[in-house]
Amino acid sequence: MRRRFLNKVLLGAVAFPLARSLASGPTFELVHLQLLHRHGDRAPNVELEDAERWEPRLPSEEELRRLAALAPVVSRRDGSATPGGDGDRDEALCLPKAGGPWGRLTKKGILQLNELGASLRSEFAQLDGVVDTKAFPPPAEPGRLRVYSTGPPLTTTRTVESLRAFLDGLYPDGVAVGIELRLTDAMICDRAMRPEAQKRLEKIQEARVREPNALLELRKHVTAVLLEKGLLNQEKSRAIQPGKWIGPALKFTALMEVLQCYDDHGDTTALGMTELITPEGRDLIRKGAVDRWYTVYNDSPEGRLVGHFGAGQLCRHFLRTVLAAAKRTANGESCPPELVVYSGHDATLISAISTLGLDYRGWPPYASLFRIELLRQVEVSQGARRNGQCRSRYNATLVPIG
Repeated sequence: MRRRFLNKVLLGAVAFPLARSLASGPTFELVHLQLLHRHGDRAPNVELEDAERWEPRLPSEEELRRLAALAPVVSRRDGSATPGGDGDRDEALCLPKAGGPWGRLTKKGILQLNELGASLRSEFAQLDGVVDTKAFPPPAEPGRLRVYSTGPPLTTTRTVESLRAFLDGLYPDGVAVGIELRLTDAMICDRAMRPEAQKRLEKIQEARVREPNALLELRKHVTAVLLEKGLLNQEKSRAIQPGKWIGPALKFTALMEVLQCYDDHGDTTALGMTELITPEGRDLIRKGAVDRWYTVYNDSPEGRLVGHFGAGQLCRHFLRTVLAAAKRTANGESCPPELVVYSGHDATLISAISTLGLDYRGWPPYASLFRIELLRQVEVSQGARRNGQCRSRYNATLVPIG
């Protein structure tokens, strides 16, 4: 039902085929591109005891201020152009502050998003002759380039910084400065939910995601390793981040985050944790975290309904924007290329992927990218209809919506 509805809304109304590859023969031009990406590499999002290890890995204040000039936050009290209407934020909230490295974007994370932007620009440049991309990416003009991000005060600045790093790669050599960036809390699934929806989600998790004793013992073991290594202070962590704990141990998601961060920066061996936490144990931790999310959102009607509360506002804005562009294109209007970029978290991608019905079940890596492209045939014979194509991709894989 959901697949038929989304295909009808997005494609049926404007007769745009959903293409798995570009048609051979005619030349197409890019008319609309929507991107939703996850932030880049970050320090652990758990309060740990080795801040001195992570602080040198953070970008300098000078670098962050340089990136901030590319896309300063704009305040819009009416919120008309922002999903969820939460655009009224102060730029000062998105500048670096003291308070420890936890959850902050790293230098590596900035590089990841910079490379993502550069690769996207290069990708379309290489399609010259198949896709007319002379006007892509569009200049920083209102209406042609729109960028949104989650951000303070509810979350850290890593999504804002990631979006700015992406734009820095997309527009090299300081070509674009002063792009208007709007903040929205509606993109964060748990923050956007109404209280009653959040309670329903928790009940569904309790009912559907039963934790076998073996997995509980694994959580306790890995938590004990972190305590033994002096990386975690249980009393302090529980007081500051009680939501990271279930019973006597950290949650699977929290453990997965910590281990992934140490692995990505080559710390696991140096800390002597390689033999204490086996590869099989790591896989089970990741599986436990993934199952807790996707079992809820994909494997029950009530879970999908609750998931829509979290990602519904974002997906509605996402699809309406694409549909408006598709209608203009189908009506033969002369429209300059548009680019809309959203920067969010792993939870943003997971809830959006589930709500849109994508066949994917895994944890989104840093700098993951979901995109929808609208393409239009450039030249047609007199009296012939100009064909269009719509493609959706998750990272490097073409995927149908719904």
